[in-house]
Amino acid sequence: MNRRGVTLAELLVAIPLLAVVGTLSTLVFQTVFEETPKTHRAVAALAAWPDALRRMQADVDRAEAVLPRAGDLDAGEHRLLLRLPDRLVRFEVRGGQLLRVETPAEPGRPPVETAWPLPGVRLRFGVLQDDGRPYAVEVRSAVEVTLKGRPVERLTNSSVLFLHSLPARRLHP
Repeated sequence: MNRRGVTLAELLVAIPLLAVVGTLSTLVFQTVFEETPKTHRAVAALAAWPDALRRMQADVDRAEAVLPRAGDLDAGEHRLLLRLPDRLVRFEVRGGQLLRVETPAEPGRPPVETAWPLPGVRLRFGVLQDDGRPYAVEVRSAVEVTLKGRPVERLTNSSVLFLHSLPARRLHP
């Protein structure tokens, strides 16, 4: 038998299948086209990050001690306290910025604050220890973007370690 065309039954099966495939591919492309530019914008916002890391490296290299507490300030995931020979330096995450606050040892001199904008970036500080002695400072980061109204983390588990920056003879406060 020589057939031309398609039967009504074949059309009734093919049209819904094409609709399902079209809907799924539309959702995939929509997500890709929304997510990619937002992720690129978030990464571009990190332009200040290398400068902040260089400053932090320099301070950690000069540090006499990594402090768990200084005055009424506690160190923790969102704050790093360093004692340098002539000042106290703290790095703190606040309001989408990484702040470096330098408090001179000389009384009467005001603190000097430097800020690096890091919108959508979540930072956590850690001090790695061996037998209770700090040997490295760790900075963990993640970039948060909003997709379809909810925050999603990208570039998670990005870590910077300042290894061997704290010589053993200078570790204890």
